[in-house]
Amino acid sequence: MADEIEIKNPIDMTGVWFVYLGVGDAIECSRIVTLNGVYDKDTIIADMTKAVYDSLNDDAKKYVDEQGQLCIRNLTRIG
Repeated sequence: MADEIEIKNPIDMTGVWFVYLGVGDAIECSRIVTLNGVYDKDTIIADMTKAVYDSLNDDAKKYVDEQGQLCIRNLTRIG
């Protein structure tokens, strides 16, 4: 298939993850995220950060946009 993305450094991230994140020193929060599939080791943090950002409501996205980029501080597989 021409639309498939090549994964150069695959890692199976299937499972339920506790994601601890923040925006600078101003905000700390967490999310529980369910992933299903294989991701690229070189881009997993960027992919996870984008997924968390996309899950935020509009007010939270606006705050992040004003304060700086989300930072994944810890990923822990919980299931």
